[in-house]
Amino acid sequence: YGVDPFVERVNIEDGVLSVDNNAFKGCVKLEGVHLPSSFNEIIPKGGFNFEGCERLESLTVDDENEVFISRGNCLISKKDRSLLCGANSCVIPTDGSVRVVEPFAFYRSQIKEIVIPDGVVKIGEYAFSQSSLERVILPQSLEKVGMGAFGYCKGIKIFYKGTVKEWNERLWSRLGSNNVYIYSQDKPIEEGNFWCYDENGEIKNW
Repeated sequence: YGVDPFVERVNIEDGVLSVDNNAFKGCVKLEGVHLPSSFNEIIPKGGFNFEGCERLESLTVDDENEVFISRGNCLISKKDRSLLCGANSCVIPTDGSVRVVEPFAFYRSQIKEIVIPDGVVKIGEYAFSQSSLERVILPQSLEKVGMGAFGYCKGIKIFYKGTVKEWNERLWSRLGSNNVYIYSQDKPIEEGNFWCYDENGEIKNW
């Protein structure tokens, strides 16, 4: 299945089962993709299929699809509860439908900010590598982050909802401590980078 590199929207017809791994690559004007109920495989998993799609804002799946769902412009595997890839405007659902962010899910994506919701336990290798990500909120439930998950995300700030102890035990070996802020509802006594939500629900650094 091939796509005109200058197309703006693609509505794949029912009956198509999968797309080649370069089907959408380099479609610089592509804004939206809709996948049919018949669609049952994406090769490879991850954002390779949408590499270079700088304007992609909509990623949806037919409601009758038995393999995938789309929520918040994210493509999600029903069986594995894993997020395969997402549009630049994606919002990861908080309903428990996602437990894993797959490797390369947002590789070279234009996404700027994202909240990884509570319940997600793993972020795969190079998931956000070389993306435009500037700010990410990580949940306390997160247990593992793959190699290079946020590699080459220049100036990224990481806001973690867990404790200093949990960060050091679970995530420090992969992500270190530079530009990392640990959640604290009350103003902390110890030195370090800490954050909380202000009265408007916005992030505030202590």
